[in-house]
Amino acid sequence: MCKLEAIVVCTTSKEIDNKQFERFFLQLKYEPRNKVDIIIFTNNNKYSKKNILFLVEMSQFSSIKFINVNIAPEDDVYQFKPNNQNTYIPYLGYLSGPNIMFFKIMDWCKKYDTVLLLETDCIIRNNMIQLCKIYVDSLDDFIISGSYYHGKILLDKSIRFHLNGVAFYRTGSHEFQELIRNVKLFMEDRVKNDMLFIAYDTAIYEYITILENNELKKKYIANHIIVNLSPREDASTSMTAIANAFPRYVILHKKS
Repeated sequence: MCKLEAIVVCTTSKEIDNKQFERFFLQLKYEPRNKVDIIIFTNNNKYSKKNILFLVEMSQFSSIKFINVNIAPEDDVYQFKPNNQNTYIPYLGYLSGPNIMFFKIMDWCKKYDTVLLLETDCIIRNNMIQLCKIYVDSLDDFIISGSYYHGKILLDKSIRFHLNGVAFYRTGSHEFQELIRNVKLFMEDRVKNDMLFIAYDTAIYEYITILENNELKKKYIANHIIVNLSPREDASTSMTAIANAFPRYVILHKKS
């Protein structure tokens, strides 16, 4: 049986200082007391410490940990076109900041059976943690469970059915950890071959689709808990329309 043991919040010093992190986190303020750990990962520690003081009031969790990944500035990038003033190419491409953060998180969290990765542009419903625990408890086995993209953009068919990065990950599984190590090597090879705008979530899907291991593919599953509408093109979609289309959603990944 699978077990949700931790919630990971992936953020940046910029999001902490502009209060996006606080606005997101206060959604958890009224969650019932539970035994789930909260681990907050940041790209660096260059944020005002006064902007995280509100966390001391969040006593309903088993623990709250702050982990600074301290990504090198030259690698801490997220851009969709090359910087002509700089010939340096990060080893995980021009989306390197979130990519490095993801792999650091997955390695750090291998002591947990399952984690839920959230970003600060997520909207959550009341009792989110308990509903997510019930969902994970219902699974016999999986490696990743998340949401397809449900928005306005027509994705390339090669990634149309990838699962967004806001998802459940079976980090305590040796099978999962082996997959993630291989995906990282796959991405490094792609960047060396001039595929410079590769994201970890689409890379995972692309790597799995080329495998002959059908059993592994069966463990990469979509769910109704999470709804992905994360691109800016979907920001204008109304909450009423979303609730009508996805009445069972618990986590909505959407820009406000």
